[in-house]
Amino acid sequence: MKRDWGLIRDLLEHLESLGFGQHWEARELPGHCREAVAYHLQLLNQAQLLCGSVQHSWTGQEQWVVHHLTLAGHDLLDRLRQESAAAAVPVRKSA
Repeated sequence: MKRDWGLIRDLLEHLESLGFGQHWEARELPGHCREAVAYHLQLLNQAQLLCGSVQHSWTGQEQWVVHHLTLAGHDLLDRLRQESAAAAVPVRKSA
């Protein structure tokens, strides 16, 4: 599976929106399948951008439980937002 920066940003923004002490039992996000969400959560966890773990149900199904972003996760989200804002600014051509 290829890394999807749009999904990474969507995940980071969703996790940022959680209130303190809340957690998210990861499922699908609009426009993204469950497998892609799980894969990208694993990448973010390996990079220490979030605090979460995989839980196993009695049926053996894996379920991500995410508690919060780390400081590095917040920093990455800030950089992604800055890049998006910079890309949205029209470039003036000199005459």
